[in-house]
Amino acid sequence: MGCAPRQGAHGLAAAGMLLSAAAAAMSSAMPARAQLASGYSGQSDAPRPGVPDDYWYLLRQIGPCVAESKTEAARGFLAAAPGTADEKRAFDRLFGRKSNACMRNFVSATFVRAHVRGAIAEGLYERATAAGAVPRPGADADLDRAKIRTLHDFGRCYIAGNGGHATALLKDTQLGSREEANAVMQLAAGFESCFPVGRKVRIDATEVRMALAEALYHSVNNPGSEG
Repeated sequence: MGCAPRQGAHGLAAAGMLLSAAAAAMSSAMPARAQLASGYSGQSDAPRPGVPDDYWYLLRQIGPCVAESKTEAARGFLAAAPGTADEKRAFDRLFGRKSNACMRNFVSATFVRAHVRGAIAEGLYERATAAGAVPRPGADADLDRAKIRTLHDFGRCYIAGNGGHATALLKDTQLGSREEANAVMQLAAGFESCFPVGRKVRIDATEVRMALAEALYHSVNNPGSEG
């Protein structure tokens, strides 16, 4: 049983549409592989390749599971800067073992690491707020737009004035779903003030969700942090 990362983009790409039209089809596109354990379908002893829904289903399960069962290691993963060797090492500590209960009935999976990061951030945020923690995103309300370079910068900027919208997105929609894409489209008009000055960017709904989830997580655990 294993979980292999696939490097994901964390920057805001120049040019393109404000919100990619492809975002509405996120639930039908699986960017990585998942393989179910033998006997999962009740009809075969051989593992079978996953389908797009399997990928998103597993991500939805991994977030809360890792947040609950490997809390400190999960926090360490999110403390590492995205795309760095430290992040990879932290990821390997979470998923490098041959047996991992959070993989459920999957014998292997290849994920976009940024997707795992966002799912775990959401799981940790939900766990913290369920225990009574309150988001405190106001420290980034005056974030200089000239310094916004990544999706994480965007997330911190957006929740400073729209924490309720960001929380509702996580609460009311499922990761990788059409409802998620529709909800992000509704919020998109409020994104521009947190985009780099003089640039249009291409983003998708799930990337937005994950940036907001991590920003909310850091607002609970490290108010005013760089996230």
